[in-house]
Amino acid sequence: MRRQFADFSRGDFDAATAILDPEVEWADPAELPGSTTHRTPAEVKRWFETFSEAWESWRMEPEAIAEVLPHTYLATVRFTGRGQGSGVEGEVLFWSVWHFRNGVPRKVQNFMDPGDAKRAVAITSSANER
Repeated sequence: MRRQFADFSRGDFDAATAILDPEVEWADPAELPGSTTHRTPAEVKRWFETFSEAWESWRMEPEAIAEVLPHTYLATVRFTGRGQGSGVEGEVLFWSVWHFRNGVPRKVQNFMDPGDAKRAVAITSSANER
């Protein structure tokens, strides 16, 4: 996961998406305008390419990653960036829940609120118990 965040931050979207499950579900934070769920590695790559156009520079750095369930990880991630054209700098924390299948990311859910991320983990836990 740390390597993927680094690959995204470097703009190496091919490397970052190469290890995603072909049937990946990558959900944007609901607070983002036009948020959606991307359903292939190519869709994830296109989203990051488009997203990058708004930024002169940006980075995503995981501050913490914890296995919260078997094959499920919760990452606290710091995003920093400088707006394209405006030069305005911004910083925000977000939470990312990664679900792995056969050792590769199958589902990634991103949240602006840590409580929402924890609820997503709880829902996964309940579903796994069935």
